[in-house]
Amino acid sequence: MYNLLRLGRSENIDGYTYFVNWNIYANIRNKQGRWPLFTASEKKLKWSDGLREILEANGAAIENVDTATSLEAFMLAAVGSNSDLETVYSLLEDHPAAIIPYVKHSTQKSGSRKRKLSEIM
Repeated sequence: MYNLLRLGRSENIDGYTYFVNWNIYANIRNKQGRWPLFTASEKKLKWSDGLREILEANGAAIENVDTATSLEAFMLAAVGSNSDLETVYSLLEDHPAAIIPYVKHSTQKSGSRKRKLSEIM
């Protein structure tokens, strides 16, 4: 339940009031070895509703992949029809290197590409 709460604001859930200090809890993995950043991303916690605070408290977590899904944090946030573009963009902006393993790198030089286009035409 800690993954749904925002630092600096108390939440009333099921009649109980919770306050989470993300400077402590963002650095604690759950029983499955999962960082709160990934749980919150999967649960579609928006950037403006607390995901930013989780990332600020444990910025190093974004350099990992999720132990449960093997996905990057931005991928978890992007899955599904209820994903939030601002959240996905902010996660990528914070860790742009996360996309590098998934982009094909062309070994061709731009000149060889032009030759191939001219051969087709």
